[in-house]
Amino acid sequence: MRIVFIAVLLFINNAFAQGKTENLMESESVQETLNSVEEVFQEPYPSERLEEKWSNRLSRKGKNLGMLNNDGSLYIISSAAVVKDSDDPGFIDSRTIAYEKAELNAKMDIARMMNEQLTSSRSSEIMEDLISGEDPDAKKTATKLDKASKIIDKSLDKALSYLGVSNEEIGEMNEKQKKALYQESFSSMQKSLTAAMIKGCAVVGAAEGETGNGYEMAVVMKYSPELRKLSALFSRGKSSPPKGKSKNSIEKLKSLTVEQLVTTLGAKVMWNQEGNRIIVGFGQDGYETGGRRESQKMKNAQSRARLNAVTAIKNFVAEDMVVSETQEKAEKLTEYADGDENIFSEKKWEQSIKAKSTTVDVSGTNILRKWRGKHPDTGHAVAGVVVVWSYKNRLVAEQMEKDSKFDDTDERVEQKSKKVKEKTKNYRESDWDDDWDDDDEP
Repeated sequence: MRIVFIAVLLFINNAFAQGKTENLMESESVQETLNSVEEVFQEPYPSERLEEKWSNRLSRKGKNLGMLNNDGSLYIISSAAVVKDSDDPGFIDSRTIAYEKAELNAKMDIARMMNEQLTSSRSSEIMEDLISGEDPDAKKTATKLDKASKIIDKSLDKALSYLGVSNEEIGEMNEKQKKALYQESFSSMQKSLTAAMIKGCAVVGAAEGETGNGYEMAVVMKYSPELRKLSALFSRGKSSPPKGKSKNSIEKLKSLTVEQLVTTLGAKVMWNQEGNRIIVGFGQDGYETGGRRESQKMKNAQSRARLNAVTAIKNFVAEDMVVSETQEKAEKLTEYADGDENIFSEKKWEQSIKAKSTTVDVSGTNILRKWRGKHPDTGHAVAGVVVVWSYKNRLVAEQMEKDSKFDDTDERVEQKSKKVKEKTKNYRESDWDDDWDDDDEP
């Protein structure tokens, strides 16, 4: 009976202890401890966020990233790292350079699809029972000591030692003369060369942000036959671009906040109030605040920003590129008679992207707005300019240039003015078969 009582008591204690343990295990503090195994969480890079966003966006239209779509369009995502730290005074300039690098990288991929020549070579060699060769320095020394070796001894070691060469150095010289029983080598070379005139490529999406210890600029660049034709029309100026539905892009550009403008670079194709295509260039530059000359520094930065904006327009119209990429790999295994082994490996990679110097007439560009503000992440002062280039303004600018070459009599001015009005009326209404417009903006 006593044994039964003890057994029952133990059972109750165990059950109570187990229940208490279960309650304890379910407590928040214990659960946190049990789940405290570190998770390796990696924040996606800006380029990766862009890829996810635009993959989904394009798939809804039946299109893909990085592939030639049925309508002839091509979307490429590329990125570049900002060299300077975000707290460095020159960060804004370095950020702009990284953006331009990302643009070049994207255009490089597009150029490769248009025209790429690949040269490659490989070689593999296996040899046995080789003599690795003598150290030329040791050989030269031996020649000089020929007379000394005859007088003292025929041994090179003794001759070198006699002239003050240490035993360690003598040992190294002899080590280089050991016999190689087996040698295996492999080498390869790949070289890609591309040369193409890139027209009608524009950035339709961009992102930037921290990447661990660095900062990245990423872009989505689009190429399409329609944009290529548009760039050709603007550059030649012989026929007017077709009209489309008015989307009031000018008012939209005027209403953009400074935060939106800071993160917008490059060139975009938009519409004006009359339904005509316009090319908009976004430029910016950093400047230092404080001091008596802060106002002048800001104005100087805006002048540089205007130049950046016009350059972005020019690069949209046409950019002649040469891309060269070379990779060389080598590996060599050598086994010596004394059992030693030496493995040599080397890998070289070089990439060169060069945009040739080209000239495009961009007469008629107008400054739509100037702005200044601070970078939202770093607080650096930024000054910017938005430049608009339209076909109509180009015609007016050309006419102004012609007028300046003649005596401006009242009759001639009146005749010229009449011609300008007639020219600006000659816009034909037609559909622009291109899905890239303001809706493509993030």
